Amino acid sequence: MIARDADRHTIRALVVDGNLLSRSILVSQLRDFGVMQIQQVGRAQDARKKLEVGTYDLVVCEYHFDRTQYTGRDLLDDLRQNGLLPLSTTFVMVTGEASYACVAEAAEAALDGYLLKPYTANSLFSRISAARTRKRELKEIFDAIELNDMGRAAELCLSHFEDRRPYWLYTARIGAEISISQGNIEMARHLYEVVTAEKALPWARLGIARVQGAEGLLGEARTTLENLIADHRSYADAYDVMGKVQIGQGDLDAAYETYAMACEITPSSITRLQKAGLMALYTGRTAEAERLMERVVRIGLGSKMFDPIAIVVLAFCKYLGDDDKWLQRCADDIQRAFERDPLDLRLKRFADITQALVMCRRKQVSELASHLEAMVKDVLSPTGDFEAASNIVRLLGLIAERVSNKEFADRTIASIAARFCSSRVTLDVLLGAAEGEAHQTLIRGAWQALNARIQAAMAQSIEGHHEAAVRALIAGAKETRNPRFVETAEGSLKRHGAKIARAEELAKVIEELRVALLPGAFKDPSFGGREPGSILMPGSAAAKAVPAPSSA
Repeated sequence: MIARDADRHTIRALVVDGNLLSRSILVSQLRDFGVMQIQQVGRAQDARKKLEVGTYDLVVCEYHFDRTQYTGRDLLDDLRQNGLLPLSTTFVMVTGEASYACVAEAAEAALDGYLLKPYTANSLFSRISAARTRKRELKEIFDAIELNDMGRAAELCLSHFEDRRPYWLYTARIGAEISISQGNIEMARHLYEVVTAEKALPWARLGIARVQGAEGLLGEARTTLENLIADHRSYADAYDVMGKVQIGQGDLDAAYETYAMACEITPSSITRLQKAGLMALYTGRTAEAERLMERVVRIGLGSKMFDPIAIVVLAFCKYLGDDDKWLQRCADDIQRAFERDPLDLRLKRFADITQALVMCRRKQVSELASHLEAMVKDVLSPTGDFEAASNIVRLLGLIAERVSNKEFADRTIASIAARFCSSRVTLDVLLGAAEGEAHQTLIRGAWQALNARIQAAMAQSIEGHHEAAVRALIAGAKETRNPRFVETAEGSLKRHGAKIARAEELAKVIEELRVALLPGAFKDPSFGGREPGSILMPGSAAAKAVPAPSSA
């Protein structure tokens, strides 16, 4: 088996181990295997930096690192969640007995193999060769995915699956994930159910939950996930999907608890810490949001996995804690990031938020007033989005008394709520962002007005006035720019289009509104292009990374 790995001399390898002696032995063993292009690092954080900017054919990583919570699993999960680990890369974990259970769960995610200490050189070679054999067998599929040719990749996966060729279970998994991404939910369900009937693998059970979520069956998905987590309590991917389902149900408190549990399993996963920190903020756990985001900044600043929303959350927390030094640091960090990328509208909005907090702290009332007016004009413009809206609601709640302009704050929050309060999730997030009962009352009022207006339109439809109902919903969308009107109008037209004389004309108007309004709607905090629970990358890895340099 080892002798047949004829291209082993071309392998670009990265060895990650905090123990110098163990690392040296691993490097020596790989050289005996014929691998000559080897880089080595002693910390998982250093490996993360290398893997963010370079591609490797092989990564051999220790699970445990002394004097740090960051594990090999944290590294693997962060890379996968942010689309930084190509499917063509072989990732092998080395672990001691104490960490075996966690590594076994990680193997369910995207681990190509693991070695239990003590191990022999032959065991190492056997694991690497077996994993690389699978990579070669599925190379055509991986190449299609790297080129973002998902149609071709799906065809190859289904052919492999139907013929029950070697590794057909793995190709079923990839094929199912591609099917989900392309909206072919029935095919995804079929593939996951076949695999579950064959072996009841945890990732297949997780896939069924993802299918249920994609179909809008959030209650069923939650039950499936609860059963899966009960059987596999350290399966971190299950918590990622559960958090998304709970957010979809509007249960933000449960989503926070779920992401917090995921952080306990992978305590230094930048992506999961950010999710938990944002959910903590949305649910009023300010102290916990501050603790989590401080950790994110400490271990993740400068990483491709880092999302600058962490600094904005910290700025809010430090303002509340009267920590002017930290607040200024947050504002400076965001400003520098914006100066490096001055066309990034999201960074500009973050810089505006943090600068407003600093202005308020310095009592620059007149400058702050004009600054706020520009921010509100932006968020209510066609390019405004829910993230910016919720940040402004929080900002106005914190500083309204200091700027002595209650009327402006109330008017702005009412307008933001009318536009962006489109579901139970957005209602709960905006209520969590609001400071004080007065602002929460304004938000609830906008929600009630939205529902009343939609119900009035639906009453027209029930009476047989279908075109009038759709037109009333379109008018509501144009007036408030609330995406709920668009979604309801679209559904009504699909049900009753045959009875509406100008259905095609209305469909065109609805589509234009949908394109214009839905991009600004609420999105759950994924922090990366990867769908929770998926092993697929969001695009071509080859276009994002450069080959890693080799060293002797």
